Amino acid sequence: MTDEEKNIFMAKILKQHHYSFEYMPDEILKEYVELISIVFKSSNTVNLAILQNTMNLIVRNTMKSKSEEIIEFDDDSFHNGIFSIHGKYRVKVRSLYDYCKLKNCLPEDLTPEEMERFLEKVELEEIIPLAKGQEIDYYTLRGFPEHFEISMGKLMWSEEQEKQVILGVLKSTGLRYLVSILPKESLSELRNLLS
Repeated sequence: MTDEEKNIFMAKILKQHHYSFEYMPDEILKEYVELISIVFKSSNTVNLAILQNTMNLIVRNTMKSKSEEIIEFDDDSFHNGIFSIHGKYRVKVRSLYDYCKLKNCLPEDLTPEEMERFLEKVELEEIIPLAKGQEIDYYTLRGFPEHFEISMGKLMWSEEQEKQVILGVLKSTGLRYLVSILPKESLSELRNLLS
């Protein structure tokens, strides 16, 4: 194999593998680079095929370990392995992941009874809007419904969801803003209700 053919050979491999370099630990990346240098020193095509297979294996293992890391989640992102979702429950993600891995199944394959052991009921925070808007965070949004549905002219939300949405928006915008945008008729109604 000529030097030009080796360059073309390596260019094809690097084009296939470039996406994995940022995920390789330094020691693995060093091994990968050493394999590249061996490619340029070798003239035997059998050795080149073995080197290519070894490089492919390094990339496969790197991406496999990265995908497992993503699935298992990062400690900084999921405090104590628990992830909050919309509504009144939190999911114990790590425990759920370990259980599904042990049973070799997906979460959607679990029975409601099995799934229940990974759910933790969460009390929604009391939202208190003030005259001036306040910052809201994810915890304020926990009680918000995931989508809007209307049936017979009414939102298909529970009373608790309606309360959370209205108070959450008012907390963010502030009561002063609400008063500034209300039509005169609504302000009059509001005054009557407050007196």
